[in-house]
Amino acid sequence: MNPLFRKYLMIASVAVLTGCYGGGGKPLPQLDYQNISPLYVSAGSVDVSTTYVPSVESSQAAQAFTTPPDVALRRYAESRLKSQGYEGALKFVIQEASVRHSVADADNSAMKWAGVGKHDRYDLKIRINMSLVTPDGQQPKSANIEVTRFISVPQSYSIAKREKTLRDFMQRLIGEVDNMVTSALQDRMHVAVSAASIPGAASGGSLPTISPAPSAPAVRPPVVQPEPLPPPW
Repeated sequence: MNPLFRKYLMIASVAVLTGCYGGGGKPLPQLDYQNISPLYVSAGSVDVSTTYVPSVESSQAAQAFTTPPDVALRRYAESRLKSQGYEGALKFVIQEASVRHSVADADNSAMKWAGVGKHDRYDLKIRINMSLVTPDGQQPKSANIEVTRFISVPQSYSIAKREKTLRDFMQRLIGEVDNMVTSALQDRMHVAVSAASIPGAASGGSLPTISPAPSAPAVRPPVVQPEPLPPPW
């Protein structure tokens, strides 16, 4: 390649990158699942906990997200799963919500040779254990959920575009987890579930589009709880 052309390509690439990061937009709000439609389960209580202790590398990689995956997952479970029964406890344990960051070279050989066009890759792994504990302490029903997904974000993206891309990815991932959780409760654990809508949320137990939390709490009409579901044992 002509040395002058290579120099021009590198200068132009730096100019593009500088322009992309000069937007100065407002940071996106964290994911908030307060308005999600509750999924009532046949249990006397729901206990959401975590045994996951992230490594230093995973904690650093998770900072790229407006809401770290382990925080988003816990907020989802606490807002989504509600008890509607007489006895027993549903245990929702987050065993892993790790993030691994790596840098990938550009696919285009010319850009790769010039040292531009790289991507930041984020690999996420989520492991969840759900169990139904009877009043006498037995765990006759349990299910494990594991999800691994990754996303590649061009380093040329502006800060605002990068945040939005990762935030949208996190929302889709939680949506997948929600489908797996619902399926595991019904099909593998045979736990009765009932979806009920709340004001401002989607009906039918679906995961709504998440909007920023209001600056002041909105006054909502009371939610009418359906009759308790019978115990599954």
